Amino acid sequence: MEEYQCRICGSSHTECLGGLQNQTQFAGKPLEKKLPETNLYRCNTCLMLTRHPILSVPEYNDLYAKGSSSVWSNKEIRLRPDQTIARNIILNIKSAGKVLDVGCYTGDFLSSLPSNYIKYGVEMSKEASTVSVGRGIKIIGNDLYHIKTNDKFDLIVAIDVIEHTQNPEEFLKKLSTMLEKNGEIIISTGNTDNWLWKHLKNRFWYSKYPEHISFIGERWLEQFCEKNSFLITVKHKFRYSPINFQLRIKSVIELVFSLLRIYPENFSNTTNDHFCFAIKVKRGFTMIGH
Repeated sequence: MEEYQCRICGSSHTECLGGLQNQTQFAGKPLEKKLPETNLYRCNTCLMLTRHPILSVPEYNDLYAKGSSSVWSNKEIRLRPDQTIARNIILNIKSAGKVLDVGCYTGDFLSSLPSNYIKYGVEMSKEASTVSVGRGIKIIGNDLYHIKTNDKFDLIVAIDVIEHTQNPEEFLKKLSTMLEKNGEIIISTGNTDNWLWKHLKNRFWYSKYPEHISFIGERWLEQFCEKNSFLITVKHKFRYSPINFQLRIKSVIELVFSLLRIYPENFSNTTNDHFCFAIKVKRGFTMIGH
């Protein structure tokens, strides 16, 4: 196996966690051609997990542009757990202001906010973007990798988006240049420091999707904030499924299956394998680009 140099920090101190299952769909649409076989790697320097090899930015942009408007939208018109947590964080931080949702999809999240918030979005899927515009959301761009705008925002939200970016560190730095003074960035994503993910490695459910190419965790977040003068203001761990007796039984069964190196898809989301956090630039420190 070829030596992999981490695309985030350039370190060669990496280890392969195994191959990732090749999928037939991307963003809810069948793939026209098979994607290259990929592996999951851990960088022991920057603490990030990455998919390798990956496609080019134009190739990803093309696939997202063709994406479905229903795969990540809730037909029952209610918020997912990560959206609910992000919404509560916003309401506690500011009672009004300009909010940008990067990867706003069909606008479910922004539409849940009160009318005293001015709502903006970035969305790659043409289908989903059209739905958002119809809900009164101003779409300012369609490229998750290179957002071009002179607008500044009080709050920037990226829910289940950072794992889609080629370099989460540069993504967060870019978002920080779009903040008003004392503005905050709210991120929700999988947590690579989750105990089950550490055990299952490449077999963990969240890493199987071809859209997911970069994975962060709590330790990575702390290291990133320390290095780049950010402050973590809020952090919540959560799961997508509610806690109940059946879920606890599933968790026990899941553990037994994982020890046997079997991981059925229907046992996903039974641990606190996600986290949602808010960060802002420390006072007295100005990010390049402000």
